[in-house]
Amino acid sequence: MFIQMKRPVRVTLEDTKDTHMCLCLGSILTPSTIACSICMREYHQECIRIPANEVFECPYCFIQDMDPIHEVVETLFTGYVRAEDTIHNFRFSLKEADLSNPRHQVEMRCIRLDGKNNYELTWPDYGYVKLNENKIADFKPLINNSSLKRRKDEPKIVERRMLRSIGDNFAQMTVMPPQLKEQVRISVTNHMVGIFVIKLNTPNEVVERLRYNIISEQESRQILLEQMSPLDEITIERLDVSLECVFSMEPIRIPVRSKECRHFNCFDLNMMVTTTTKSQPRRWRCPICKRKAHRLVVDPILTNIIQEN
Repeated sequence: MFIQMKRPVRVTLEDTKDTHMCLCLGSILTPSTIACSICMREYHQECIRIPANEVFECPYCFIQDMDPIHEVVETLFTGYVRAEDTIHNFRFSLKEADLSNPRHQVEMRCIRLDGKNNYELTWPDYGYVKLNENKIADFKPLINNSSLKRRKDEPKIVERRMLRSIGDNFAQMTVMPPQLKEQVRISVTNHMVGIFVIKLNTPNEVVERLRYNIISEQESRQILLEQMSPLDEITIERLDVSLECVFSMEPIRIPVRSKECRHFNCFDLNMMVTTTTKSQPRRWRCPICKRKAHRLVVDPILTNIIQEN
């Protein structure tokens, strides 16, 4: 349920796990919609702004599955943060069983919803977050002459001492307008925030889980055909496919690509997981086309070719 109060500018977000809202924060009322390829929720096409034939994944699915190393085992809260609102209050309950495993942690995530760099992991430019009256994060904008293109934001692991195992936990995100706008970089953008119980996986555990995520040969052939015939009037007679990983320049052992990738070439699963795990902040991106790569799939045709060689 979304409840907006006029004075002061404050939004209370509660029980939003099943709320179905488009990125424009309005209900789905028009027939011009596109469905998420994962959960089948529908969104306005004009809000999504993705090219034709692109795989669409909604923000609810992305913010939950954006990092295989920090695997979500329970969703505590997800909701939109309006750019025009200043104070955002939300609450969630936490059972003792949620954190019985020492590898389980509570993590807060925030992604940008701007129709251009959708789902970039970033917090609002200027503000802070409190949990049960404890400040857990401060956000400050970059100055105009900074050499950085953007801040290197990361999810926030919540310390267990700040959590209430019995009763409700109360979080507050305050987005503050800067006093000196001409000196800092500020963008007025909607965001989505999520609070999750996550399991800290090792790279080997991620590899073992993903190596069996094999697409069908029919789907693999379709990707190959699309690359061989990118346009109706153009047909490519030959396509060179490398069996060397772009990370290590060594032979690929488990060929994978992102579910969003439209190229046939693959890279090695082990190298992808190892390289991404070491990067800070951790971003799952295809090294070939730079699309999001948190959903990796194994290609059966290239697997057969590699095994035969």
